[in-house]
Amino acid sequence: MKRPFLVFLISYMLGILFFYNIKFQVKYLLIIIFILALIIMYLIIKNKQYVLILLIITFIISGLIIKEKSESKLCKYQNIEIKMEGILLETEYLSKGYSKYIMEVKKIYYNKIGYILNERVVLRVFGNKKVKIGDKILATGTVKIAESNTNPKLFNYRLYLYTKDIFYTVEVRSENIKVISSNNLNYLQKNSIKFKEKTGYIFDKIISKKRNASIVKAMVLGDTKYITDNDKNIFREAGLAHILAVSGLHIGIIGGAVAFLLKALKLKLNLQVLITLFILWIYGYFIGFPISTLRALIMITLLLLSKLIHRSYDPINILSFAALVLLIYNPFWLFSIGFQLSFGATYSIILFTSKIKEKIPLSNDIIPEILSPILGVQMGLLPFLIYHFNKFSFLSIVSNIVVIPLISIVLILAFTALIIFFISARLAIFLGFIINTLLWVCNIIISLIYKLGFTIDIVSFKIYEIFIYYLIVFIMLGFIKLKLYSYKVKKVIFIYYLVAILLIFTNSYYCKNVYIDFIDVGQGDCTLIRGRGRDILIDTGGTPFGNYDIGANVVTPYLLKTGIKNIDGVFISHYHEDHCEGVLSLIERISIDNIFLGYKNNKSPLYTEILKKAKENKVNINYLNKGDIIKIDNNIKIKVLHPEINNTREYMENENNLSMVLLVSINEYKVLFTGDIESEVEKELINNKVYENIDIMKAPHHGSNTSSIDKFVEKFNPKYVIIQVGKNKYGHPNKEVLSRYSSNGIKVFRNDKNGLVRVKVEKNNINITPFLKDKDTINDIINKYKILILVTLVFNLVSIYFIKSLRYNEKSEIVDNSKT
Repeated sequence: MKRPFLVFLISYMLGILFFYNIKFQVKYLLIIIFILALIIMYLIIKNKQYVLILLIITFIISGLIIKEKSESKLCKYQNIEIKMEGILLETEYLSKGYSKYIMEVKKIYYNKIGYILNERVVLRVFGNKKVKIGDKILATGTVKIAESNTNPKLFNYRLYLYTKDIFYTVEVRSENIKVISSNNLNYLQKNSIKFKEKTGYIFDKIISKKRNASIVKAMVLGDTKYITDNDKNIFREAGLAHILAVSGLHIGIIGGAVAFLLKALKLKLNLQVLITLFILWIYGYFIGFPISTLRALIMITLLLLSKLIHRSYDPINILSFAALVLLIYNPFWLFSIGFQLSFGATYSIILFTSKIKEKIPLSNDIIPEILSPILGVQMGLLPFLIYHFNKFSFLSIVSNIVVIPLISIVLILAFTALIIFFISARLAIFLGFIINTLLWVCNIIISLIYKLGFTIDIVSFKIYEIFIYYLIVFIMLGFIKLKLYSYKVKKVIFIYYLVAILLIFTNSYYCKNVYIDFIDVGQGDCTLIRGRGRDILIDTGGTPFGNYDIGANVVTPYLLKTGIKNIDGVFISHYHEDHCEGVLSLIERISIDNIFLGYKNNKSPLYTEILKKAKENKVNINYLNKGDIIKIDNNIKIKVLHPEINNTREYMENENNLSMVLLVSINEYKVLFTGDIESEVEKELINNKVYENIDIMKAPHHGSNTSSIDKFVEKFNPKYVIIQVGKNKYGHPNKEVLSRYSSNGIKVFRNDKNGLVRVKVEKNNINITPFLKDKDTINDIINKYKILILVTLVFNLVSIYFIKSLRYNEKSEIVDNSKT
């Protein structure tokens, strides 16, 4: 094989994805290994190629490693209070009354028995206990599994901690922490902290402007905690977030400077290489070995060693080796944004730079030399950036062309100033003045690009769209050459994927299923209904307590990642924060055609703010009345059951009872949305006989004891109830209400237990799937994708037959020609 590590890496990554997403037990894995061993033996006996054998082994190894890595000794103590002894390694977050630390647990005590342990946890401290890094502490707290995302595709804190080899958090009160001793870090850990502190101190001294000093610290130490969230957002939207990570640029600058000095001292080449690598790896350790740094260190190490032993250096193969090593160390890094962007950018530069340079029609070599790597990175990373951030900056290429050369000079001067400070503080301050000036210019350019507003929100790519995108890129750059008259193996594979993509696209376009997503917005309501070409929201969530913006942080990202940039209509049940506050930020980033309201309330600040925002963004405001029917399309219609405009004063004292009640009909199925109505309105709906048997009901008022009375539940008689509820102080949902649903044979789904609840309405069936559920088994996967598996199998068999026939005909022609 020309690039064996690339092949092994792909197989290994597929194994990680498979075994992470599939529920499996080691005993079943051993059975699979046994069966595969028989296949391997057969292939060996038949003298077949060993590539398949190695790929299978690599795939299986990934499963064993991810299984071993994900097992924690603390799993036995989940939700149990234990004592633990350990050392504080890092500070994650500090504020009055609450802080977070990374703690290395050495020993735990349970039932007065001690157990040796060596595992890191996130220590969440409630209170104002003063502790510091290096303290050995004894703490009594409750072991908790980290929170996972409860809506698809949104940030997964649990998986983020997995990338840091952390599987549990421990919640403790400050009074339950006892400091045993201080200064318990080892020699390298102490020096790492000293290096960061000293570096920060020097930059604060020599760079007069605090903001610029913080930016330099973030770049040199590879830690964005030094800069504000606003600055992070500005760099991200200008397409320059990568300059805040320690990458090949940093390693190249340090390595080049050290190599230059050692060469000037006329040391032997092997000694130069060893000293350079030692300094680079020490620097990597001091800043905590970020993924991008490890990648650069592995690659430069192999590059320098290859020069020593006079061996050729294939960058793709070496990059694949680096990725393989890192994923063997921690397979969860595959899900890290840092890993994806770092390796994606490097692959893009290696693959695309020379091809792009050939395509730029300029006689001058300087411009193509500068443009090609920047364009290569932008082209290669586009799907990743859109998937993770849902933003695209049209000026990111311009900002990189202008800013990167300046930032390179800043980094060179920053590293130089660090060394010179110990020789001449005045000279270091002079360099700091130059750094300050260059960053002043950079900040003007970045701010200008940011203010121009050429950054747009964009929906995440679907899988088939990513395939199409890279297909187009590879065809444009000449990696794939289409010759219709030449049907070789690669062409058949290409045609198969092209046909598969077109089939998926056609199926998604003509699919007539309707999806109802009861989005988990915590203590609040928000439901998305997606029909063919139509998208509507019923309520938008919000935060009744605290400053967390549900609209900006949950609803908008979910819509963009689901592929929705335009909403046909937003129905607001009533003007309480947990039902409509989210629309205020939603309206800024998502195109909304109509907002539907059930009544007017000029005394409500939220009501007046909604009207103001709608007017500013040219959104139509529509008032609905009892009896109104809104036809969304041929499959979906909405009937308003409450309130009646002429009867709103009666319920104005309790605004919950002004909630808009909607009966949504989808094909032959009916879904009732009830807002926060209480027993008074429930009785009115019964007395007015506006009821019928329904299939699904959104529980009134989050399942409170003031709603869901017996007669209401019996009359509407839903098969399923969805309770939109989160952590709250009101006791929602009420136990008696839950019991009432249960006694009527109604199946209940809850956002706080099940996360997002998705209802798939087909022509003759309803299928309800909670997002938080056990992982699929292999049987589940086969049942879910049996048609795709069957089609793929048939197509591959036909392809094999076709290829063999083609080869046979080619051989026959050769024989005939030789005879001739």
